[in-house]
Amino acid sequence: MRIIDIIPGPAGPLLESDSCHGQCLVAELRWAGHDVLMVPVFTRLGGGVREDVPLFGEAIRVYARHIFGKSVGVVPDFLWHRLNVPWVWRVLSRRFAGSGEAFNNFMADALSMKGGRLSAEAESLCRWLAVQPKADAVLLSSPFLMGLAPFIKKALRVPVCCYMGGEAENFANFTGTSSPRLLAGIRSVIGASDRFIAVSGYQAERIRKWLGASDSAVSVINPGIEFTGVPADSGRMRSVGNDAGLCVFVHGAGDEALSKAAGYVKELRRAAGAADPEFIVRMSLTDGVSRDRCASGAREALGGRVRMVYSSLEASRVFSRGYSVVAFIHPKPYPAFDLSVLYAMISGAAVVIPDTGACPEISDLCPGVVMYGDGGGARAFAGAVSVLAADPARASSAGLLNEESVRKLFSVQFMGSQTAEILKRTAAVNRVRRVGVAAGRRRPAAQRR
Repeated sequence: MRIIDIIPGPAGPLLESDSCHGQCLVAELRWAGHDVLMVPVFTRLGGGVREDVPLFGEAIRVYARHIFGKSVGVVPDFLWHRLNVPWVWRVLSRRFAGSGEAFNNFMADALSMKGGRLSAEAESLCRWLAVQPKADAVLLSSPFLMGLAPFIKKALRVPVCCYMGGEAENFANFTGTSSPRLLAGIRSVIGASDRFIAVSGYQAERIRKWLGASDSAVSVINPGIEFTGVPADSGRMRSVGNDAGLCVFVHGAGDEALSKAAGYVKELRRAAGAADPEFIVRMSLTDGVSRDRCASGAREALGGRVRMVYSSLEASRVFSRGYSVVAFIHPKPYPAFDLSVLYAMISGAAVVIPDTGACPEISDLCPGVVMYGDGGGARAFAGAVSVLAADPARASSAGLLNEESVRKLFSVQFMGSQTAEILKRTAAVNRVRRVGVAAGRRRPAAQRR
């Protein structure tokens, strides 16, 4: 099967996970024997990837305009393409992460290809794709790229599938004055995609509700993670009473998230046998504050050692320290699928997760996971964590089960095989439709005979 996979280059923390996911999936599909043309946009990937692919150099201009305003107009045209390098994107992304409103506006422009500049580059990309060998299907590996779907369908006349996970997976829950415009932009291009690949049943239902996609247009594939670099002995036998034994992961750094986490942690500290934990706080685009302010607020609210991360990939590097127990707190809006849970599990840690969002789906597949009722509040959280904290042998056993479950059910290989099957089915349906349309066009002439 011939596939065109369009992925974002590693343009800072905002797209790092999306890019990594796309590259891992391409490698797996190629290993399985499929002919995959990987097309990076925004920034180059290196490592032998074709260098003649159009890169959307104008995207960085639009990106910067939403951060710095009209002042970017003084930068000469020729300089923008020189600035289109990963380290510049990283700098801009860190500024961007402090404003959900700015992100909403950029996302809306990316979806609509507003202003002519992005539209011209989308058409240039499609002209380049049109002279490549004919593909059976096109995969957009990030919701950021949904705006390309109408251009691709018009130019190539092949089915387009969009992967809805990654760093932008919570787009439908964004709030603010620009949210109606953002949702309108998403709904305006949704008809150009033949299939949406959700990362969980929870997200699939949300896509149907928020975006109006039909049931038949949404498939679910749980994300897979790459195990390269995961230590063979993760240190899961470390006692929870040690300095780095217990970790609390907070998904979000806004006032509401930190207030909820502070209440949960206060109750946890009261519980018998619970050590003072380390904290990992993941910033979200909806937090609306800078990294420094997030870190300061988190330390003040939680009163312990705090590490700030932008993505699940950053979190995975922290989990490699070898925590014995990692407990998760998910404030609203709940993540479609928190990859950080999988990275904690593959490190050999026992994990404690709430019964919200996609977490029940993880619990159903992984017998070693401990789940608490989020409706029970701080006491339910503290009770679940304390059970593991008081029993290192149980925590170790749960960690072994978690690692085994992730390797079996959440590998890139498993994800790749499921993705290929969905692309095959979508391409087959598209061929049937085209045959039906062609037959319908010929029928009037036959009737005349």
